[in-house]
Amino acid sequence: MENEALQLNAHPLVAIALMAAVPVVIFAIWADLFDRLIEALKKEGDEIDTVSELRRVRWASIVAFLGEGAVYVLATPIREKFYLPSLAIFCAALMVQSWIQSGLEGKLRKLPARPAAQAKWLLRSTAWIMANLAVYFGWIWASFAVAYRFLEKSPFGGETRVALLLAAGIIGIFSATFLLMALAPVHIRNMIPNYAFQETELRARLEACFRDAGFEPPQMAIMDTEDFKYSNAVIAGFPGAKGIFKPILLLSASLMKGLSDEELVAVVKHEVSHWSLKHLKRRVGAVLASIIGTTLLFGSMLALAAIALPQEGQALIRLLTTALSVILPFWLIRSQTRLHETEADIYTVTRLGADLEAYASALRKLDRMNDLDSNGVDPFSSIGVSGGHPATELRILRIRTFAAAEKATRSKVAGEIVPATKASDDKDQAA
Repeated sequence: MENEALQLNAHPLVAIALMAAVPVVIFAIWADLFDRLIEALKKEGDEIDTVSELRRVRWASIVAFLGEGAVYVLATPIREKFYLPSLAIFCAALMVQSWIQSGLEGKLRKLPARPAAQAKWLLRSTAWIMANLAVYFGWIWASFAVAYRFLEKSPFGGETRVALLLAAGIIGIFSATFLLMALAPVHIRNMIPNYAFQETELRARLEACFRDAGFEPPQMAIMDTEDFKYSNAVIAGFPGAKGIFKPILLLSASLMKGLSDEELVAVVKHEVSHWSLKHLKRRVGAVLASIIGTTLLFGSMLALAAIALPQEGQALIRLLTTALSVILPFWLIRSQTRLHETEADIYTVTRLGADLEAYASALRKLDRMNDLDSNGVDPFSSIGVSGGHPATELRILRIRTFAAAEKATRSKVAGEIVPATKASDDKDQAA
């Protein structure tokens, strides 16, 4: 045992690979047992509750993901020495876990057996995401590097140089984040299979939803996501942008087939609401605030730890800051997402005039298309930053409550105005 421990110490990347494999292996064993149980139930003729079983798979995946996160934090001493190889190992572990999960979900949801087409788009999406992350972090690094080169030859020194270098980093983060979001229409068209939305009466009606709210209609396309049974409406880009930056609205083919025209209009008005309420600009602000805020806060914590604490204490602070630098921005953006969805739901009905019943029906149909429970919350919304939608029935209840309260307020105001107007008219007549 001692010899094996010495060998692992001599080969730290082997040690980190074994650590990263533990949550994945446990998840794989659970997945195999789960798959056998489902097959046995099918042979016995028992009905499978797809929504409930999907929830179990996703909760198990979340537990494995958290386990991987714990290993990632615990491996900090090794990661600091071998950052890129360690990151590659953890990314590979997460990809294997995702592959196992997608296989289970595919069987439960009875996805079409087209592994080649599915693999093609998954690989393409993954490659596109990785390339964009490389450009994003490369841009920030270049901002630091250019500023550092300039400051080396400048007369500035000491604290002034550090402050200017920090300012350059903040500018780099801001510009990289803004560019990434501005180019979202390009990213999404390359990550999701899609085809042209032909000029039809329905398209003209959907474009009118934007014009009526004071916006130029975006590009429109149909998502070909039948292989993944993904049904949704997605809008990307800043309103009013031109050229390659022009925003795009993507509607899944299943949405076009499964919803009535009135329901589609309500769904699109929900997307328009996000523009009217300036949610994208607020999201950019929240992302930048979380990145810059956590960088400054935890940078200060690490600097103070280096001055005041021994090596053991510094290691503990590094672990703490690594975990919190992920948790705090995630919590902030997820909380903002839930608020934005509630605001957009209410605005869709009370300001843009979408039919409440059509919108409620569309939300429920979306849940059925995506094998979700309208009364519950998808477990992935617990960890997905942009997936923090409240449960559908809760969303509908909030809209009804707000709409009823607003109607009552208007009736009360109207009731106060009419008698006052009548009394004024009577007074004028008497005079």
